[in-house]
Amino acid sequence: MRKREGTYHDELYDKMWKTKGARFNAYERLRRKHQLSTYATSFVSAYLIVINLLTPFNFHTDLGIEPNTISFITVALSVVLLAFVILENTAEYNLKGDAFHNCSKEIGRLFNRLHSLIEQTNPDEDEIERIANDYADILDKYDNHSPIDYAVHKTKHKNDFDLNLIQREWIKFNANYLVHSHYILMIIGPPICVIIWWFNK
Repeated sequence: MRKREGTYHDELYDKMWKTKGARFNAYERLRRKHQLSTYATSFVSAYLIVINLLTPFNFHTDLGIEPNTISFITVALSVVLLAFVILENTAEYNLKGDAFHNCSKEIGRLFNRLHSLIEQTNPDEDEIERIANDYADILDKYDNHSPIDYAVHKTKHKNDFDLNLIQREWIKFNANYLVHSHYILMIIGPPICVIIWWFNK
């Protein structure tokens, strides 16, 4: 982005550019969250099925696990999975992500109109004011993005923001892994626990 600052329409240009980028990042974050939520639910369901198969095939005897222990683990994981599914369905990540995507596209169209206007020698101030009002209406229609979404926007435009390499990489790590860490833990946690138990039994 070419830096613009000083006048009212330059500030509006800057705000719209930042918001457009942040809202698109929010869409990508929620889409990824929905995918990981689906993966986590599927993996935990598969783990439950595997645990339930230990007793009928007498694997629990070979592993030295009591049937009561298997029953407890199965019931406990089932309750956790049920609560997780209810909470995730209530969150509606897909719908919220689509809303952010639509918001980004609507702002993008306004942004292009504004860009064309302010490139003119004598931009129409009334038209700029209409764009500003339309922009405010769009913001009122949609939820706000999270701080991490704007932070990711900064990492994508390093020439426009004063971020060093460590700051950029930390933001990327936070956005790609830390905010989704509970899903990752649900997917890889049980196999890791089994491996640790196996080598320490």
